[in-house]
Order: sequence, then C-alpha cells, then structure tokens
Amino acid sequence: MCDAASRLLQENNIPGARLAEAGRLDILASQYQSILSQRAELSQSRISMQKRQTHITKDARVINAERRNLKRRLQMLENDIGKKTDDLADLEWDIQENIFEDRLQFNKGREIQGQMTRIMRQGIKEEHQTI
Repeated sequence: MCDAASRLLQENNIPGARLAEAGRLDILASQYQSILSQRAELSQSRISMQKRQTHITKDARVINAERRNLKRRLQMLENDIGKKTDDLADLEWDIQENIFEDRLQFNKGREIQGQMTRIMRQGIKEEHQTI
C-alpha cells in the first residue's frame, strides 16, 4: 500500500514536500497494518475466551447438577434416618410397655402364689385342728 502511494506521487510528478507526505503515508500504512494485526489477535483472543467461557458454563452446569443430586440424596438419607428414629422410638415404647406388663404379670403371679400359700396354710391348720 505504501509503495503504491509512493508510485502514485512519483508518477504524478509531485514535488519533494509531497514526497515527505508520502513517507508519512508509509508510516500511517505501517500503523494501519499493525492495527489490523492487533485486531486479528484480539479477535482470536475473543474467540478463545468465548470457548473458555463455554467450557466454564458447561462445568458449572455439571457442578450444579451434581450439587442438586447430592442435596436430593442427603434429603433421602435424612428422611430415612427420621423414619428409623421413629421406628426405634416405637420399638422402645413397645419394649417399655412389655416390661410394664411383665412386671404386672409377675406381681399378679406373686399375689396369686401368696394367696395359694395362705389357703394351703389355712387348710393345714384346719386339718390339724380337726385331728
């Protein structure tokens, strides 16, 4: 591009002051090429960052899905623990109830045994008195 500008100036017989301007055109053209190069690098960088962002977004979705699954599993385990705790409390209540009933039965048995012993002693006494 710079060479084309220089050739154009020379072909049109433009004096020396204009040739200096052509040198400035060379500098501007060089700066323009540098800007285009930087623009291309920025474009590539932007594309690369978009790809990274896409991967990060996908990773975040996977992490969030795993977190939701773990929360669900934790809730299930907490529910299971709660149910087993309730079952254990019911079982403990049943055991206490059985112990109470066993004590009642034991006490009734002792009472009946005591009554039978008294009746037998009374019967023995009556036999001795009648003899």
